[in-house]
Amino acid sequence: MALSAVDLRNLLAEHGITTVLIGAHAANRYRLEARHTVDGVLTVEDVIIHKLIAGRPRDIDDIQSILSTDQEINESLVLENAQQWGVVDRWVEVRTSGRGGT
Repeated sequence: MALSAVDLRNLLAEHGITTVLIGAHAANRYRLEARHTVDGVLTVEDVIIHKLIAGRPRDIDDIQSILSTDQEINESLVLENAQQWGVVDRWVEVRTSGRGGT
């Protein structure tokens, strides 16, 4: 499910997330490979993947915060991209930590 830029910004702001940054190389590569964005708007899944790639403690906390909402998330898409980026271990850790969902 794609959110408008305003809705995504509001959702992230509700959880104290004001900036989404990843390394320039990874961002460029990801941008080229992103197949599921709509009109250049990042989906919630895109934000989660970006944060998995960055992998800082704050990013992991942000993912857990997003997962604690009622926002519908295509976990298959996140897993598929996590596999492509080699960050499945981070995704599994977030999902099994007890703070990020079931």
